[in-house]
Amino acid sequence: MMLSIDTQTAESLPKVVGVIGSPAQVFEQLQQLVPINLELLNIAEHLIETDVILTCDGLIGVIDGNIGLAPNLITCWQQAADYDIPRTVLAVNTVNGRADFDEAIALSELVLCEDITMRYYPIENDEQTKYVGVLDVLRNEILQPGQPPVPADDEHRTLTIGEHEELVELLVHADVSDAAIDESIDNSSIFLKHTSGLPISLPRLQDIWSEAQLVTVYPFDNQVSNQIISKWLSGIKPTWLPTVTDGDETRSVAHITEPVGIGVVNGIARLWNYSSATDLEISSKNNEQVQIGSQATSKFVLFDSRIQVEDTIRPINTSYLVTSPRI
Repeated sequence: MMLSIDTQTAESLPKVVGVIGSPAQVFEQLQQLVPINLELLNIAEHLIETDVILTCDGLIGVIDGNIGLAPNLITCWQQAADYDIPRTVLAVNTVNGRADFDEAIALSELVLCEDITMRYYPIENDEQTKYVGVLDVLRNEILQPGQPPVPADDEHRTLTIGEHEELVELLVHADVSDAAIDESIDNSSIFLKHTSGLPISLPRLQDIWSEAQLVTVYPFDNQVSNQIISKWLSGIKPTWLPTVTDGDETRSVAHITEPVGIGVVNGIARLWNYSSATDLEISSKNNEQVQIGSQATSKFVLFDSRIQVEDTIRPINTSYLVTSPRI
């Protein structure tokens, strides 16, 4: 059963984003960017990596310009793709590493996803020793730390004109029906009309960028990149909206204040409203209860070998039953 709740309430619910292939310092840096209702999971810390993916609302795959791909990234990425979990790639160490940003994109397209989308392109200093900003290919603007955006110069526009046109085409396709596109192409290309008559403004294209389930790639080596990734994290939406039944009453978890959870896979449960002051128990489908106390390593995910799929996690001496289809 799925109960209707408004978008604002849904987006305030806890969210979990898995990180795979991340050096320790990158994970620590990402930890500084997360909103209060989101938690990062370092996938490499868990033995059942692909099962952990099923608890996540998003996935970040890290490609390192020095060492390339983590061996488990491809498997975890495919698992996330199978469940339509939003995904993005972070390219790190691409200034002084063995692979630059273009090569990181090529590697992503080769082994992860052919439809990788790129909007932000890193800009190096004259010595090519560090990134000093990024080029927003959609808006044709240069973003630098502590400064307002400035229009891209002719050189940067020329170098990325192909990427700009491809991105606009992708976003238009995401917002316009196939029939409308076919009709426009019969007359004259809808994409050529984008700047002279197509009723899709730049702000609307930016909204589509935020709304569409795009597989994206970002540089992650400077302060501007941090701001961009922070926006991506803030835009993650919950994919777990369980219902909670207590006697004859069934409510969305958004309207429950006590800690509850559900077994997603064997050994792992998602949690809502976790409090270290409340002792919890596992209630199986056979109505057997096992006390697990109040200690959890995560506010939003519980790891316990006794958890089975679809088990309910609830306060001791309560009768809650949690059911949670993925949406």
